[in-house]
Amino acid sequence: MKWILLTLGLCVSAGATAGQYDDFLQQWIDAPERHQKVFWFTGKHKQAAIRILGHPYPRLAVPYWQQGSRTVWILQEKGKDEYFIAGIVIENGRVITTRILEFKEPRGWEIMDPGYLRQYRGIELTDDQRLSRTIDGITGATLSVRGLKRLVRLALYLHRQVIRP
Repeated sequence: MKWILLTLGLCVSAGATAGQYDDFLQQWIDAPERHQKVFWFTGKHKQAAIRILGHPYPRLAVPYWQQGSRTVWILQEKGKDEYFIAGIVIENGRVITTRILEFKEPRGWEIMDPGYLRQYRGIELTDDQRLSRTIDGITGATLSVRGLKRLVRLALYLHRQVIRP
């Protein structure tokens, strides 16, 4: 019974995420295919997330959307004190776009700048689960920059898991 309630609670909270960020999703997934899927962190995926993030992901699962070889991920990471939420779009193993959807930290908001976010376009995940090129940091936003880089790495890893070559 607890498992059913947990699953229902997760789906309801994930559904709220979908509605809250629907304008972002509309830009990247066509309406007929905009069905939310859920990726569960179990077994090797849970361990991979810990290696990438340096800690367990704060939820048991994450919502994602898929259209062909494109996936859209809405992920959260903790800055210094609060969580921020990023939308990451990946196609054919490369980042198409990254956007900060919610940011509540008093510092580090500079990661929302489009010029900073452009650095992620075209980036891939290497075989050792690193980003394929260096991302420039922002003075005063170190924790936010590191957090976003971890989320992009996680999204690229998750993309590989749902899109098999």
